[in-house]
This record gives sequence, C-alpha cells and structure tokens, in this order.
Amino acid sequence: QEKESWLEESSTMHDWVVWCKSKKGAEEIRPFELSGKEIFSNYDETKSKEEKNKKNGSKKKAHRGQSVRYRSWWKQGNIKMAVSEDHASCWVHKDLTVTTKQIQALLTAAKASGGKDECQVRLTGIEREYWMGTEIGRLGGYGFRGTVTAGDGSNQKGGKMGAGYVNLRKKRKRQQRKVGREEEGSSSNRPELAAFVLALRGTPVTNPMLYLCDNQALLKAVKRWVGEGGKATLVGAPDADILLEAIEELRKRTTAGAATFLVKVKAHRGEPANEEADIQADKAISGKDVPTEWHDRTNRAVFTWQEPRRKGGTVSYEDRKSTWNSGVRKAIRRGSAEEEVRKHRDRVTGAWKQISKQRRRVDVSYDPSLVSALQHGTWMDEEGFKKTCIKEKRKRGGIQQPLYGTWVADFMLRQDAGRFMLGKYLSDKKIPWQRRRRLGMAVAGNTPTASFLTKIGKMQSAGCRLCRIAREARGESTDGLAAETHGHINSAGCEGMATTVTAAHHSIWRHLYDSMHAAQKPKSKLKFVTLDKESNMSTLWRREEFLRICSKEELAEKAQDIEVTIPVKKSQEARYNFDPESFFVNRFWGRRPDGVAINEALQIVYMLEFKRSTDRDEGFLEVKEAEANEQHKSIIGALKAAAPKWEFEQ
Repeated sequence: QEKESWLEESSTMHDWVVWCKSKKGAEEIRPFELSGKEIFSNYDETKSKEEKNKKNGSKKKAHRGQSVRYRSWWKQGNIKMAVSEDHASCWVHKDLTVTTKQIQALLTAAKASGGKDECQVRLTGIEREYWMGTEIGRLGGYGFRGTVTAGDGSNQKGGKMGAGYVNLRKKRKRQQRKVGREEEGSSSNRPELAAFVLALRGTPVTNPMLYLCDNQALLKAVKRWVGEGGKATLVGAPDADILLEAIEELRKRTTAGAATFLVKVKAHRGEPANEEADIQADKAISGKDVPTEWHDRTNRAVFTWQEPRRKGGTVSYEDRKSTWNSGVRKAIRRGSAEEEVRKHRDRVTGAWKQISKQRRRVDVSYDPSLVSALQHGTWMDEEGFKKTCIKEKRKRGGIQQPLYGTWVADFMLRQDAGRFMLGKYLSDKKIPWQRRRRLGMAVAGNTPTASFLTKIGKMQSAGCRLCRIAREARGESTDGLAAETHGHINSAGCEGMATTVTAAHHSIWRHLYDSMHAAQKPKSKLKFVTLDKESNMSTLWRREEFLRICSKEELAEKAQDIEVTIPVKKSQEARYNFDPESFFVNRFWGRRPDGVAINEALQIVYMLEFKRSTDRDEGFLEVKEAEANEQHKSIIGALKAAAPKWEFEQ
C-alpha cells in the first residue's frame, strides 16, 4: 500500500531517489524506470570480477559489499551489516543532474565492509512511528525535556579498557577515555562506571539528565547511595576511585535541584545512543591520542592464573589477573580440583617414574597395561602414556576394584560423562541445602546407611533395617537381609520402600510421558495410546488401531512359541502349576509396557520402557538397556512374526 502511494506521488516529483536490486537480463520494467535513469549499478563490475576469477581457476566470488541489514533485524535490533545477496543499483529522475563525486559516494556505500548501520533518529514522517515504538521511545526517552546521554564501556582481551559517552541531541558532544589500572585486572564494570562519570561531567549540573546504559551492575552500585539512613561505604568496592567521583557529581546535581535518571537498555539492540557509545568505547582503546584516567594503583594483592577456553573441541589457556574477587575464588577452586585429578591419575600410572628412569631396561611383567602402553609408542610422552595406561586398566578392571582408588573418583572422572548439571544443582542456592547435602553424600558414598556405618565401625550389621521391619511385620524370618546401601533403599528391591519407590517411579514416568506428548508438533502422526494409565497387551488389542496391525489370535499363536522359551519365575510357579497349558499365553497378555506410541502412516509401533538406575557403575546404560530388551523380548518378537509389514521398536 505504501509502495502504491509513493508511486502515485513520485509521478509529480523530480527529486526522488530509489536504491534497489539490479536487473538481471530481460526483466519486467519497473514503474519508476519509465521516468528515471540508472546512475549506478555494481552488477557489471562484480560480474566481470567473477568471470575473471573463473578464468583463473578461482572459485572466489566478487565481494558485493555489506550494505544491507540482516533479515528480521527489527525483531532483535541487530544493526550489524550483512553481505549483500543481490547487486545494487540507484535510480533518479531523468531530469536530475548527478555529479561524479556523488556517484563515487554511492559506490563506496555499496562496497562497505563490516561495521554497524548508522542509526539516525528521525522523529518526523513515517520513521517517527518506528522510533517511538522502540524501547527508549516507549519509555519516553525521545521526548525527555533535558539532556539524553548514553555511555558504554569496553573490556578487550589483554586487559585494555575504554569508556565513551554521547549526547543524543548533540552528536558532536562526545568523550572518550582509556581506563587505567589494568595491572590489577580488568572487568566490564569498571569502564561502564567510567562512562557514567564522563556523561556526568559533560552535562551541566542544572540540566535534567537521562542516562542510558546496558550494565545492570552500574545501576546497583549507584542505587546503594540513593536515599537516607543507609550504611553505604566505599570500603571493599573494587572501583572506589571512579565511584567516588560519580557520587560527588551526583551530589552536585542533587544540590542544584536537577533530576538524574538512569535507565537500563538491552545491549546491542539497535538503540542509537547506546550503539554510538559502544563504538566510542572501542575507539578509546585503539585511539593513540585518547588520554588515560583512573590509573592510580592500590595496595591490594594481584592474583594471576590461566583461564581455560574451549573452542572447536580444543582447549586453550588465557592469562588472567585480578585482585580478590569471585573469579579468583573460582580459579583457586578449579586449580585445586585439577590437582586432585592429577593425583588420582598419577596413582593409576605410578610406574611412569620408574620407566622414565630405566628407559630401555624395564620390567613391566607385573602390569600388562604398561606393556600395551609401550607397544602403542606413547611412553615417551607422559600425558599420552597416562591416558593409554588408564584406558588399558579400564579394560581389565572389574566392578570389585575402583580404577582411581575410590569409587567417588571413578564416578567424577568417568570419560564422556559431563558433570555440569550435577555441579549446577549443588551450587544452586534456591534449592534447600538439605537436598543438596543428600546429593553430595550420595556422590561421595557416605550416606549414613547401615552399610556405611558398619564400614566405619558404628554398627555391627550391614543388613537393611527397613527390610527387617517389613519382614517382622509379616512374621517372616529376618535372615539373609540385603545390604543397606544408598542404591538399595532407593530401589523397589527394598521391602520397606517398595511401595514408595514404585509410586515415585510411576509419577516420574507419567510426567515424562505427558511432556513427550505435549512436545509433539501439530503435524506429527505419532499417537500416544496409554496417556491415562498403563494398559496390558490384552487391553491394547481391544483397540481398533491395534487390531488393524494383526488379529488377537495370530498374535497369541506367535507369542506362545516365544513365551515357552522364557523361564518361569519363582513367583509365577503357583499359576503355572494350576494351568500349565494356558499359562504362557496368559503371561503374554498380562505383560504391561510403560507406554505405547503408534504411527499408522509409517506403520511403526514404539514400546516405551522407563528405567531408573544409579549411574555409579560405568555400564549402567548397557545393563538397563539389556533388561528392557529382555523384558519386552516376547512382545517385540511376537509382533514382528505376526505383522511382518510393520516395524516394532523398543
């Protein structure tokens, strides 16, 4: 509609300019071409470069410039320039005179490379609707009766810091400063605070001021000094030298009766003043003539360490330094953890020192894993030798003896098993400390069960106390009790906890099952059948969708052949002795999968089984997978035999 309106207005105008895609070949003539002329196009130029590269055997395409924004840039405010997918051309009215200098300016704009678009606020015409609908426009920033400023800080690699601020209405009024004292470490908060001080300096103390920033820590630091009766102090503040000046400037403005508003805006969202301040902060670091402020050292200790950085599957280390803060505390904790890992690995590969001393005359007959390590040629490299030793020892290891000396070390150092979520849970202050303590005890293996208390000499028997109580209530013998371990009391194998654990198992599975159903895409053909409750095979084969797979008689016939090969459990002996002929078919129809999903369009049926297991043993996934396959052996086998055209998966 806007395009049609403009075309109608342009028919009576001679000063219009159209920037558009270049035409390729015999395309339809556009309306503005009838009264216009093309003064610039980069189609011929890039085409000739690409043809030249092609002749030279190069597949490199000619650079079309970065003169457009990314798609849907308005949704996220991304004002970085993207590579132009199409060639550009410029049209004006045929009677308009254009100089060579102007055409050269267009060429330069089309060939622009990188950077950000120039955000120019125009509060007239149709652009007003856009700018008034942005974050600052909705907050009333563009109509503020005072000085509108924005500041930003930059903290680059190598510890260099810069700060800059701009005045939204006076584009030329801007300041830049290098922020000193990088010898004590760098942070993003320090240059942000410096940018705020620059904005306060550049605004008359009698003028109301609106300051836009993208740093929440700055607002928190200033807020502590707002109001009366507080106990705010600069003692312990990491950037007390800059904060002191900011407080003094704010005091002057308060005394003069001028209001100061600090507003948090989203970073890199296309807000003009904030984006310009970001550019000024970056230029402050690279600028040769930019002065440095706030460079006086303190008497605080400076810590240095190497911070690991992961990129593309490789780990590199970056030198860091800082006074005491949470980052230093984190580095110390990580360093102590790495030292513990080294100790446990050295314990596994303790023969390395002996081998490195004797070199060629080595007796390794007592440890086959060392022989394998030498055969692989890794023994000359200490780290490679250790990894090979650990790998070989793991192959020969059993469940009776931990690899790293303790079961806790084995659990925490298991390869290809991240512990990120475990650490995140344990460090989450929102979770009650009792729950976090229980998890920590479970990982460390010191839950106060009878097995652990017997180990440390606090109890005489490791038998499960809950199983004993349950048996005594039934009047049964308490001989041969299972060991009371953390895994035992959290499983259905514990006679005293069986009902509770089973109910918890079903509750968790129902939640997972409902979540999978809710996450389905609207066009999905997969149908979850047993949403309300579990159903056995007999109940399932009363439904029409399953009867279309095969008849109940056909399935019973195939199931009979498989069920007779499965041993009769001790708990099933009474039913078997009562009616041995129909026992196997009845056992099949009584089998109850945790869930069933069917896709009739693709002719696939999924039998779902939920297993809860401790992951202390390394092969727990394989064990539980084998248990589930054995559990549904007769169901999957009978279905495949009765309906060969369908696919059945567990």
